[in-house]
Amino acid sequence: MGVTTHLVEMMEGYSKALYSSFFLFRNYDLLFDCGEGCAARLDRHQFRARWVCISHYHHDHSGGLKGLFLARAYTKGSNDREMTIYYPEGSPSMERLRRWLERDLPRLPFPLEWAPVSPGFRLRVSQQGARVPIDLEAFAADHYAREACLGFRIVEGRKRLKPEYAGLLPNEIARIAHQTGHDSLMEDYEKTILVYSGDSAPLPVEIVRGADLLLHDATFLSERDREEPGHASVEQVLTLARVAEVSGVMLVHTSHRYSLRTVRKAMPRLLRRTGYQGDVWIQWLDRPERLDGQESAPGENAAGEGVRRETHPPRGTDALGPQGTEAPL
Repeated sequence: MGVTTHLVEMMEGYSKALYSSFFLFRNYDLLFDCGEGCAARLDRHQFRARWVCISHYHHDHSGGLKGLFLARAYTKGSNDREMTIYYPEGSPSMERLRRWLERDLPRLPFPLEWAPVSPGFRLRVSQQGARVPIDLEAFAADHYAREACLGFRIVEGRKRLKPEYAGLLPNEIARIAHQTGHDSLMEDYEKTILVYSGDSAPLPVEIVRGADLLLHDATFLSERDREEPGHASVEQVLTLARVAEVSGVMLVHTSHRYSLRTVRKAMPRLLRRTGYQGDVWIQWLDRPERLDGQESAPGENAAGEGVRRETHPPRGTDALGPQGTEAPL
């Protein structure tokens, strides 16, 4: 099993643009976003969520916090396990949500901390004394100009042979190591394991370079469907993954205007166009689906078939509009 597949198998999540998004990585005790229904979907896995990272205030990314707190308090399990909520510093809407929850919730049996963070924030998530240090890092996401938005990544501290010794034969390296010590031959570097974009236009290449798994907003299947900035298309994500040499991609936050069948039919064309050769999944509601790249039938419009056109109310509203409309994704 490859590293990318292992990461996908360690994930519990849900994704439906506008409705709810959340992704728990059990091996890191990290929950990225907490949309509506998070606690119900995670069930017993909710107790693994020690650190909750909210990318931005929109309801489909933060509306499940109250339910998560209450489920942690009253469900049989590790009810006293501490929890910290990391959210974008400089987000008035998140501060209002925090104050409302603090007023509305009963006394909780577990320590709950709220921590506003900015791009560059780092948290050590590996166990104390672990041989390999693993950190969570926050970065700026390009989604909504009126409020701060974040993405998050997991990086692992590693060592490698210094470039000046790379061309030496093994016996020469052994001789130098014997004379100067093994550590003198090595240098520290960071390997990006996992990147979560939150809602965002395509992330900078340097943020995702060499990642084992990239979870990226892929709201639109094609650019012609775009109705607003602040999101990415599938083609943009695959192009980014190729340029940044990402091993695997998980498409998330895909608009519900598309069917899974439509996405599957579009993939061969998009993979050829972008040149991406890594693994590709899509988080389709509560299950990750591998996109195997089967060819579209001749004469079919793979990118457009099955598309439902929807209009959006003014940017900045969170509630659903009339049937057949979407608030900002």
